[in-house]
Amino acid sequence: MVRITLQEKLYSRETVEMSLYRIAGKCSGEIRSTPEGWEVELHPLDKGPTDEECAHAFRTELVDQSLREQIGAKTEHVKTLILSNAFSKTTLIPQDECASTPT
Repeated sequence: MVRITLQEKLYSRETVEMSLYRIAGKCSGEIRSTPEGWEVELHPLDKGPTDEECAHAFRTELVDQSLREQIGAKTEHVKTLILSNAFSKTTLIPQDECASTPT
């Protein structure tokens, strides 16, 4: 068993949960909120990785999930714009004589 403490201001609970989910084939885990931050307890599965390998897999996945969360937040407005345009009957670019293709 391995315990890792993470600062809550650096990692959302969702990021920690997704990281645990992604390593579920190697380790199980629990999350607790403590005054120091998120306390994550990792348990390697039977005949699975060592404690150190479990901790490494979790930390690697934590960075990946954190970056995914940051990218998602930065691109949210673009996704919203694309979806709004896809489901509306208007276009983002007005069609005029210069933009049309000859027939």
